[in-house]
Amino acid sequence: MIVIALFAVVGIAVVDDYGVSTDEFTQREIALMNIDYLLGTGDLPTRASDRYYGVAFEAPLVLVE
Repeated sequence: MIVIALFAVVGIAVVDDYGVSTDEFTQREIALMNIDYLLGTGDLPTRASDRYYGVAFEAPLVLVE
């Protein structure tokens, strides 16, 4: 119980320090490029860092957005 209480206290103390991570905007752009390619309205992503990310997670989120 002491360990759980300690985790709760630490969690409550640091909850304000969380925010948007630095790669979320990049991941969204990659998903948009891949969706454009799949729909036939865009070119195949040419940068290696953009081509090798999977779109199984980001693409449905962008479509819902």
